Amino acid sequence: MSKEQTNGNEIIYASEVSSTGDPYEGGGFLSKSKGGLTKREYFASLAMQGLLANSYGNDHEQQLLDFSEEVIAHLAVNHADSLIKALNDIP
Repeated sequence: MSKEQTNGNEIIYASEVSSTGDPYEGGGFLSKSKGGLTKREYFASLAMQGLLANSYGNDHEQQLLDFSEEVIAHLAVNHADSLIKALNDIP
């Protein structure tokens, strides 16, 4: 039995919503939509949240807030890519 690979471009929390009638009379939603974040986007957003929440470092490290938003974004994406690679490397 082989392990399923993690695809970073796969949509998570995808939704398809359709109308089930008049919302004012107990019906459902008015429109139909598909969408969601990819796993890579989701993992990157979590990494960025963690980076920013712990951005002050200590006396021996440069504070993360000294970096530009672009650098922080690239760090978060690199963390997401590393997580996806690590998940796929596990037997």
